[in-house]
Amino acid sequence: MIYLHVPKTFIMRWNTDISNHTLQDFESSLKCYVPGEYFYDWSVWDYDKIAPGDKVYMVRSGQGRHGVVLMGTVMNWPYMDDDWRGTDRVVYYV
Repeated sequence: MIYLHVPKTFIMRWNTDISNHTLQDFESSLKCYVPGEYFYDWSVWDYDKIAPGDKVYMVRSGQGRHGVVLMGTVMNWPYMDDDWRGTDRVVYYV
């Protein structure tokens, strides 16, 4: 059996009011942007639905300016890692 993945599109949210990734971090990373070599790991809730090849758009929310700040392609299968908030809950990232 051949598995054919039909790419999906996901909207990821970056709330600058609660995130440990600051606006300054984001601006610094943009200075290092190289097409095809630039990536972020981001936590996902729908880890059982997202797969390599899926498209993502990241929307900035919180106080200040709002809107789409990134678009990209998922490069890896979701993996478990420590919670970015420092709790003991299980968090998946892509």
